[in-house]
This record gives sequence, structure tokens and C-alpha cells, in this order.
Amino acid sequence: MSLLADDLMPSTDSILPAPEAPPTLTLEEKRKLIDSCEKKFKDAMAARSKMEQQWYMNMAFYFGKHYLQWTSQVAGVSNLWEPPAPAWRVRATVNKVRKLVRIEHSKFTKEEPQFYVLPTSTDDEDIAAARSGEQLATWAANEYYWKRIVRRAVFWMQMCGSSFIKAYWDPEAIDPAGVKGSTVFDPIPAFNVLAGDLQEQEVENQPWMMHVSARSSDWIKRAYPDANEVKSEVNV
Repeated sequence: MSLLADDLMPSTDSILPAPEAPPTLTLEEKRKLIDSCEKKFKDAMAARSKMEQQWYMNMAFYFGKHYLQWTSQVAGVSNLWEPPAPAWRVRATVNKVRKLVRIEHSKFTKEEPQFYVLPTSTDDEDIAAARSGEQLATWAANEYYWKRIVRRAVFWMQMCGSSFIKAYWDPEAIDPAGVKGSTVFDPIPAFNVLAGDLQEQEVENQPWMMHVSARSSDWIKRAYPDANEVKSEVNV
């Protein structure tokens, strides 16, 4: 990982002013935005349904469920189930998949993460700033348990073919020093990510992406106190 020293220790001249407040949307504009998001969500879920079935099958094999099958779709829904074995057959399971996954996982995560900060010039001040940046990155990796985050992301990459690490600022989180407000590094499985173009491999070139998850209506009301019109669907 390569960073510029100025990215970690900007001068006072490079600090940008506070961003302007987002524009207020009318009720009609809000409805159009919600309808657009719902359409993109449904289209993306339908487009990746076959891949999602393979992800579930991969997880089943990892946990030793080697005789599961997908049922025929009923009302657009299919489930994994294990058909009963004939009375004369003994189903013996030797789980070699988990062993291979663990071997590959250890190869991916055996090295400690290394951070490098490149000075912007050969001046002593820039070199010192780069060294401070490296120390800061190493401290953050230890305090935020970066290796554990990578291990989780690698596991989901093995199950689904890809995974993500989302970094964002949470004003309600508690940082390692006990201060309110912290950067959060969240390993996200492919189950919780929707992309607009499944043929595009680069995240930066995607037309849009969604980070989705199932939450209870009580969680939504706690996280978004202004969401008074939220209605639950099967308590989700």
C-alpha cells in the first residue's frame, strides 16, 4: 500500500472548506429517487440469482453438507434441501473442501500487512513526514485489528469469489483511544453488495453500487430517528 505523505499530513493551505449541505428534495423527487433505487435493487438481485445459488452451495460444501440440492422455483423462490437417502445407502461424508479452503486461506493471510508512505520530495521535512505516516499506518493497523479484518474478507472471497473492505467514518463509534467518532473497516461479503454491471470487473468503473443488508424496523428507527414512516416487511 503506497500513500503520499501529504495525504496523511496535509498543510493548512490544502484543507478544504466544509462541504455545503445537500439540497432539499421535494416529496415528488424523493418518491422518484426511492422508485429508482428499488428498481435497481430488484434488477440486480434478479441478475445475480444464479451466482448467489452457487455461493450458498459453496458454503454448504465447506460446512460438510455435500448432498444438498436446489428445489424447483415456486413463486420465484427456491430452497436448498437434502433429499432422503435410500434405506440401503449410508451417506459417508469426508470433508476435504474445508481442508483445502483453510490451506488457501492461510497462504493468503500468512504475511503481516506492510504500509509504505512515499515522500513527495527529497526534503528532510517530507522524509520525516513520510516516516511519521508509516508509523501512523502501522499503529492504525494494530489498533483496528487489520489482520483480522483481512482474514474475514479473504474467507468471503473464497466462498463467493469476491469480497470487499469498506472504510467509512462513523460519528457514533468509539475509537481505540475511547473517543467518540472513529473510522470503521467493515469486511463485506458479496451477498451484501449489488453492482450495476456484472460484466465490469473494476469497482471504479461500475455505474452504481449498493451496500445492502436486512435490518429490523427497530434498528432502522434507532439509526435514523427521522424515519418515521418506516414500515416492516416480515419484521425486516
